[in-house]
Amino acid sequence: MGMKWTFLGIVVATLGSLGQVAAQQDEDSSRQEQLSEAQAIVTRGERLSAQVGAMKTQAEREKDIIRVNCLNTKLAEVNANLRNAKARLDALRNEIDPQRRIQAVTVMIVLGQKFDVLDQEAGQCIGQNVFETGATKVDSSVDTTVVPNEQEAATATVPQVVPPAEVGQVQVLAPPTLEETSPDGDEV
Repeated sequence: MGMKWTFLGIVVATLGSLGQVAAQQDEDSSRQEQLSEAQAIVTRGERLSAQVGAMKTQAEREKDIIRVNCLNTKLAEVNANLRNAKARLDALRNEIDPQRRIQAVTVMIVLGQKFDVLDQEAGQCIGQNVFETGATKVDSSVDTTVVPNEQEAATATVPQVVPPAEVGQVQVLAPPTLEETSPDGDEV
């Protein structure tokens, strides 16, 4: 009976060890995925920083101070978030506690989303990416009931332009006569 218990103990210990090994392998795989995702976010932030910097340089060459100021603000935000992302990546590499690693990955995901927003906002600084409309076509028509025809335009009266009074003089204007207000001389 003692041998049975010993054998059973060995089996249980072995299974427990195999379970720990499997759990360790899953954890290592998960850790590598987390690091890979975090590194991709940092790389995206570095690319965005370079891109916005180039856009700012172009705006400076064109002496467009409004775009320069807008892009300068976005570049500062990108770089601040990039520093934070790099610090989180370093912490993630060294973190052993699974809960803290999950928290670091969550922060990295939020920083990645912030990079996406800043990319759109930087595009808006220079008038790009506001709307992607694709090919456009403009159709126009003239409502002939509103626009006078040529005959009406030829007989239309043009209001008399009264020159301004000289400085220091007062000008008194009389109201228009009936003939002046009606093209046919009829009452209006």
